[in-house]
Amino acid sequence: MNQTITPVKTASLGVLLIALWLIVQGVFNALGLIFLIWDLPNSFEGVTLTVTTVCLLVLWKTLPLTIGIVLFQQHRSIVRWFYDCVLPENEEPDGWHNSASPAILLVGLLGLFLISGALNAFCNEHLVMMRILEIDNKMPIPPHRYSDANPSWYTPIVYPLFLGLVFVIGAGRIGICIGKAIDKSLESPAEKEEDELS
Repeated sequence: MNQTITPVKTASLGVLLIALWLIVQGVFNALGLIFLIWDLPNSFEGVTLTVTTVCLLVLWKTLPLTIGIVLFQQHRSIVRWFYDCVLPENEEPDGWHNSASPAILLVGLLGLFLISGALNAFCNEHLVMMRILEIDNKMPIPPHRYSDANPSWYTPIVYPLFLGLVFVIGAGRIGICIGKAIDKSLESPAEKEEDELS
């Protein structure tokens, strides 16, 4: 166990943990789906479940499981995506002395965490289930769910998803900017004068 823990290895572990969290969420959603399908005819009168509706409900509820498995399999590529702006080909940061490395790690993992939270909120959104059921059943959806005056249903989905995508896509650049700001704030007055002169 003499292997050095580098930022890239830590990022890989973080991505794996988020992938496992999504897989667990997907498994629980799949188990909950059994009770949901069983209870639907009692909850909504006149609801008929066709093969199409059941397939869409299964796809909707198991989305975290699918994405978690993909993240688990592709975690090295995702970490390489975080660090592609910083690293030459086939090279890892050899330590934590470069402020940009841990900043990229935190920004990238925060982005993935926000996306996974948005995904979980999407898979628990009642409105999505109603829209799926509408495909084969003429069921009115309460008008207040669509009202512009009450947009709170998409708040836990759209905002974290947007921020998460920004953080994941821009992890390298955002991390470099944060690292430079940290390095500047830690510079001694003499070093600042040298930087200004150069």
